[in-house]
Amino acid sequence: MVWHLAGSFELMSFFRFLRFDVHQGQCAHRVGTDAMLLGAWTRAGKGRILDVGTGSGVLALMLAQRSDQAEIDAIEPDRPSAAQASENVAASPWPERIRIQPCRLQDWAPDYCYDLIVCNPPYFDELTQAKGEARHLARHSASLSREALIRHAQRLLAPGGRLALVLPLAYGDELIALAGQSGLYPQRSCVVRHSPTHAPKRLLIELGKQQAASEAGSLAIRDLNGLYSADYRALTSVYHSLAPPLEYDRARARAQV
Repeated sequence: MVWHLAGSFELMSFFRFLRFDVHQGQCAHRVGTDAMLLGAWTRAGKGRILDVGTGSGVLALMLAQRSDQAEIDAIEPDRPSAAQASENVAASPWPERIRIQPCRLQDWAPDYCYDLIVCNPPYFDELTQAKGEARHLARHSASLSREALIRHAQRLLAPGGRLALVLPLAYGDELIALAGQSGLYPQRSCVVRHSPTHAPKRLLIELGKQQAASEAGSLAIRDLNGLYSADYRALTSVYHSLAPPLEYDRARARAQV
């Protein structure tokens, strides 16, 4: 049983959240800490949501759980991943609100705009290793460059819409400058580190079309004792229980009542 999100995420073929399950054995881009953070940190809202590169569908499912009114399109260019995401959505409590489409962002042209676009974008840095052609597509920016992501997000966002991303902190300044050139500006951000003694590695950021004062925060995933921090527990508690297996099963049963 997978009862908590820790360790080798990408080696696991199955995740059990409190209200839904995610199978990912056929997925090119698997669930990881980045997806967990982005799905929990992003404000879901009540309008239309686009999940770019949905992989297993985990972000779409996380956002559907927190918004009982959002309509979600989830696009995925890798067809085996899209098929598995469709299976995960069909088995979830929200199949009528999530639509999986086997499509690239560059080719996606609906006749409406989005209040939220969310993406755990492809990248490759010293923390990740890609294996196989599908993993190469998922993890390398050749499949969706940062320039293309920003350009198409600007095209698809409603005037008050937001683009929510997670990326290596080292890419943050470059992305903010690139987004500014396309008329997207920081609205909210959070710097993430493994623990208070580690250097920050990840950046959660929301961009929008309005220039405004940006809310800035920080998060340590673990505390000085190596345990999950109170902030991380509070952020992710609606999705999983950081508890022993028996307590986890009880929490899952309560969540599904």
